[in-house]
Amino acid sequence: MKSKERIFYIFVICGLVIAFIIFVSLTFLGFFNTSKNQVASIPLGEKITLPIESGANAISFDVSGAVLPGEILPVNLNAFNNSNQDLFIRVKAYIVTPDKGKINLQVENFSDWTLFENNYYYKKILPQNASISIASKVVLPSDFVFLGNYKYSVIIVTEALNSKLDVNGIWGVDFYQ
Repeated sequence: MKSKERIFYIFVICGLVIAFIIFVSLTFLGFFNTSKNQVASIPLGEKITLPIESGANAISFDVSGAVLPGEILPVNLNAFNNSNQDLFIRVKAYIVTPDKGKINLQVENFSDWTLFENNYYYKKILPQNASISIASKVVLPSDFVFLGNYKYSVIIVTEALNSKLDVNGIWGVDFYQ
């Protein structure tokens, strides 16, 4: 009786190990990642033009803990509408911290942007094959103490939505004409 139970448990454990190996392998091969999102890491201050389509893109850069609260980081991030449709654009920036998680950041961009509920919305529709400046600077939180021995990730997420869709219903904003 004990021998059959032992064989059963060994069989179950081996099956679980094989299933785990298959899951990890498929994850690394991207089998479960069906989105078109782009994620890239950039050096601080370098000019980057991000080709965008309908969906989300994330750009990140690392900042050492040797920064000061309220410090302004140079970012030269642009978006190019690489799709065959006109797009609505919104941007959000945050920093990932070890103890407080995500903290929203202030983004300095240009006059055609408006801030609403921690997102910056481009007030116009971005036509096909056109580009815009997304961010020129990111302002670190003034009320946060940075740890000198830790690297922080600043992440800028750009979301684009086909201009033919109901932006008011999807994003909950009503300032597009």
